[in-house]
Amino acid sequence: MMALILIAPLLLGALLSLIVPGARNTKYVASILSLLSLFMLPFASHGTSSLTWLSLQGITLSISTQIAPLNFVLLLAVLVIGPLIMAYSAGYMDKLSEHRRFYSEMLIFEAAMVLFAISANFVSFFIAWEFLTLMSYLLIGFWYARRSAAHAARKALSIVFIGDISLFSAIVIFFVSFHTLQFSTIISALGASGSTPTALEYTGALLLLVAVFTKSAQFPFHEWLADAMEGPTPVSAFLHSSTMVKAGVFAVISLLPIFLAFGSSLQEIILAFGLITAVLSTLNALRETHIKKIIAYSTVQELSLMLVLIGIGAYLAAIFFFFVQSFYKALVFFGSGAAMEASDSESLYDSAGMKSNRIVYVTTAVSVLSIAGILPFSGFFVNTFIGYSISSYTSPFYIFFSAIALLTSLYIFRWFAYPSKGSVRVMPGIRYKATARSMSYPMAILAALSLASIGFAIFLMDPAYLSGYPSYFSPGAVGIHITDALIETAIAIIGFGAAYVLYWRHKAPAGAAAPHGVIYTRYAFNRLYGVTASLLTLVGAGAYMFDSYLNYSIDTFGRDIMQLGNIVRRASSGNINNYALAFSLGLLLLFIYAYLVI
Repeated sequence: MMALILIAPLLLGALLSLIVPGARNTKYVASILSLLSLFMLPFASHGTSSLTWLSLQGITLSISTQIAPLNFVLLLAVLVIGPLIMAYSAGYMDKLSEHRRFYSEMLIFEAAMVLFAISANFVSFFIAWEFLTLMSYLLIGFWYARRSAAHAARKALSIVFIGDISLFSAIVIFFVSFHTLQFSTIISALGASGSTPTALEYTGALLLLVAVFTKSAQFPFHEWLADAMEGPTPVSAFLHSSTMVKAGVFAVISLLPIFLAFGSSLQEIILAFGLITAVLSTLNALRETHIKKIIAYSTVQELSLMLVLIGIGAYLAAIFFFFVQSFYKALVFFGSGAAMEASDSESLYDSAGMKSNRIVYVTTAVSVLSIAGILPFSGFFVNTFIGYSISSYTSPFYIFFSAIALLTSLYIFRWFAYPSKGSVRVMPGIRYKATARSMSYPMAILAALSLASIGFAIFLMDPAYLSGYPSYFSPGAVGIHITDALIETAIAIIGFGAAYVLYWRHKAPAGAAAPHGVIYTRYAFNRLYGVTASLLTLVGAGAYMFDSYLNYSIDTFGRDIMQLGNIVRRASSGNINNYALAFSLGLLLLFIYAYLVI
C-alpha cells in the first residue's frame, strides 16, 4: 500500500528521536524524515487499497486508504507544513532534555493526520482519530509540570473524548445497518434509489456530527481550544493549521453524502452551530489579551465559517478556504511564538519591538494581511470567493460574512498593533534580534507559500481537477467578481482604520488584566463546563452509592443463603435414629393438621 508508505518515515523518525544519540540530533532526524514523507507524495499511487487488519468469524476489518483529489487537498497541507513545523521547533524548543519526547510525539501526530487524510473506511478513520486525540493530549500538556498545562490537557481530552465515544457509537450503528465500514459502500447504500434512511441511521449521523463539533471546537465545545494554547507554539501551529481541529471539518466534507442523505435537517444543524460558533469566537477574539488565544479564537471562527459554507451548500468555497487557511494560520502562530519568545510574556500588552527583526515582522505582516483579507494576500481571495459563492448581496449570509470579515480585520490588526510598537532601544527586555534563524527561515518560506497557496488552490478548483471530486461538488461554484472584491477591500480597510484609531495610536494599558464583559463568553462557558462536570460527578457518586448498596445487598443475601445451607447441612447427620425421630414428628404434625382441618 503505497499510501501507507507516506507514514513510514514519520514513524521511523518518531522511533529514532527516542534512540538517536545526542538530544540535539533529534531535530535533524525529525526535519529530514518529515521532509522525506513530502518528497514521497508524488510517488504515492492514486486509488483505493486495503490491508486486512483483523478477521474473526466471518467479520473482516481492513485498514483501507485512498488518495483522490479531495484527500490530496488535506494531504498536501499536512506534508508541506510538517517539515516547516519541525524546523521552526529547532529554534523554539530550547530545553534539550525535552527534545526526544517532543519530536517523537510531533512525528506521530503528523503520521496520524496523514492516515486520517487517506482513510477510506471507518477502521483507519477511527485509528487515526484516536491517535490525534492521544497526541494532542500529550502535546497540549507537554509542559506537564505547569498546572495550567496539565489542566488544559485534561480539559481537551475530556471534551474531545465525548466526541470519540460518539464516533465509536456511530461506527457501530453504521456497521449494524450496512454490515460494512467502507465509506463508498455506506454512501452508495444511503444514496440508492428507493432507499429510506432509518431512525437508527439518522442517530448515527447525529453522533458523527457530535464527534465533528468536539474535534473542531464548535459550540458548545469550543472553549477547550483556547486553553490548548498551553502547549508549545509549534504544537499550536500544527494543531490549528493542518491537524487535529481540521479533522472534524474534513470529516464533514469527505462524508458529506452521509449527511445529505437525510435531507436538509443535518445540513441545517451544521449551519446553525457554525453560525453560533462564529459569533462567539469573533467576540472573544475582540476581547482576549493572550497572544495565542486571540489566534485560537480566530481558528475557531474560521472553522465555523467553513461549516457555515457547507451548511449553505457552498462546498467548493469551503474546500478553498480549508486549504488556503492552513498556510497563513501556521504563519501567524509562528509570529506569535516569536513575539512570546522575544518578550518572555504571553500577554499581548507586553509585546513590542517586532520591527527590529525584519524577517519576523514582514512574514507576520503577511499572515495578518491574509487574515484581514487585504489584496493581494490569500485571505482576500478567500473572502471574495465566499462572496461569489453566495451570489446575492442582499442575502443574510452575505451580510453575516461581511460583518464577520469586518470584525476579523479589526481584531487581527489589534493583535498586530502591540508587537509592532516600540523598539529594542526603548524596550531592552525585547529580544527579537536574537530570534533563531531556524525560526525566521521557516517563517519566510511559509510566507511565500501563503502567497503561492492561492495558485495551488485555484488549480485544485480547476474544472479538470474537479472531475476527480465526488459528484456533489459541482464545478464553477467559485470565482471572483469585481463587486465582491471592492466590498471585501472596503471592509478590510475599515477594520484597519478602526484598529488604528483604537489601538495603534495608544499605549497599552499598564497591568491590564484579561477582559470581562457580556460579549466575552469564555468565563461563562468555562463555568458551564465546571457545573456540568460537578453534576456528572454527583451522578457518578450516586451511581457509586447505588452500586455499593446493591453489592452489599447481594453479598448479604448470599451470606444468609450460606447460613441457611449450613443449618440444613447439620440436619443431614447420617444418624438413622435422628431421621426416624424427624419422620415421626412430621407424621404427628400431619395427623394434627388433618384432625384440626378435616
